[in-house]
Amino acid sequence: MRIKEEIRKEIVINKSRFIACLARAFNEEEAKAYLEQIRKEYNGANHVCHAYIIGKDKLKKHSSDDKEPSGTAGIPILEVIDKNDMYDIIACVARYFGGIKLGTGGLSRAYSGAVNEALKIAQKTEEKILYQYEVNYPYDLSGSIENYLRKNTTIISTTYNEEACVLVESDNEELIKDITNISSGKVIPIFIKSIEKEIDI
Repeated sequence: MRIKEEIRKEIVINKSRFIACLARAFNEEEAKAYLEQIRKEYNGANHVCHAYIIGKDKLKKHSSDDKEPSGTAGIPILEVIDKNDMYDIIACVARYFGGIKLGTGGLSRAYSGAVNEALKIAQKTEEKILYQYEVNYPYDLSGSIENYLRKNTTIISTTYNEEACVLVESDNEELIKDITNISSGKVIPIFIKSIEKEIDI
């Protein structure tokens, strides 16, 4: 999954502020540019720790503790976005120290917790394979065919000539079979192409 847009969430633990900033990043250059933006925006922060995962295959992963004790920030952030099955994402957490030490366990929980809270409120998307079909049908079958198409597809366009001609998108690979059955073999949708689309979930 991806996040649809940038999201930020602040939590406070023992007077330390942890501000999680999550954004889309489709390559390492975009991730680094966002990190620099956050560093400038929160230039008074004691630390800006981060992690990112690039690509659906998740082959590009990176994390940084930004001078926090080793393993207490970057890796916990990375684990949260990875376990939530996120990709093409960078997560930065700016920390303003509140004067009370949290210990290594406390730091790990704080950094991962801030990112987890941000992910809870983030709108997410996923890529789906959709299939485009052209459905031509006689007007005497309008009731049953139109009802099926409205419930099971996204209608892209409709033209009316001697027959109705509807261009639809659907993730249902059984659409041809379904409409053929509904129409008792009188209507056989024409497969146009398959496309990959990012949709809200």
